[in-house]
Amino acid sequence: MKEILDNEFKNAVLDNKKVVLLDVYASWCGPCKMLAPILESLQKECEDWLDVIKANVDEANEIANNLSVSSIPALFIFKNGKEVDRSVGFKTLNQLKDWVESYK
Repeated sequence: MKEILDNEFKNAVLDNKKVVLLDVYASWCGPCKMLAPILESLQKECEDWLDVIKANVDEANEIANNLSVSSIPALFIFKNGKEVDRSVGFKTLNQLKDWVESYK
């Protein structure tokens, strides 16, 4: 999983040829900490077509502001450089897989 800062968003997310699951999180957020190992598992299972990318709200304010993040963890799916879906809150591995696979 790659962690990005504001200046890496275009390259890592918008110009990415794969489907991107962007996790906007914070290191002090309990549900975010619970979600991290699940996202790692998802990345390993789907690495041929999916990139899981993380952005810390405390270090990537511009990303969070541009995406109107008001609660975390905030999850965004991008396909072909466009946001196609978003979700807020914790999800299980099976819930995440079902969600992202619908954009494969």
